[in-house]
Amino acid sequence: MLHSIITLVAAFLTPSANAAGPTFPSKFHGEWARVLTDCNSRGGENVSGLTVRASSITYYEETMELQQVQVRGDSLTYTGKLIWADGEDTSSGKLRLSSDGSRLFGASDTESLVRCPA
Repeated sequence: MLHSIITLVAAFLTPSANAAGPTFPSKFHGEWARVLTDCNSRGGENVSGLTVRASSITYYEETMELQQVQVRGDSLTYTGKLIWADGEDTSSGKLRLSSDGSRLFGASDTESLVRCPA
């Protein structure tokens, strides 16, 4: 009986292989560019911006796979694995949304990207 209880408890405490990893909040998802006219190039072709998905950020010819994220209101910090044609490395950063959600700021807080229309 005790063995059955321990097995049952262990099943609840063991992470599932299908368990979701860390994700960016949906309000950050989308295509972001320096200017609206750059929104015509999407995904990895957007050389001046990036695409935020649930568990990744795609830059021109690079992808960052999310490993950790900490969210505080309209700001977040993240770490992940940056992958490009010649290799990979650890990446970390900070993102902040404008109050209306139309602009995305990085760590410098001086330059921003505009949200592309869906």
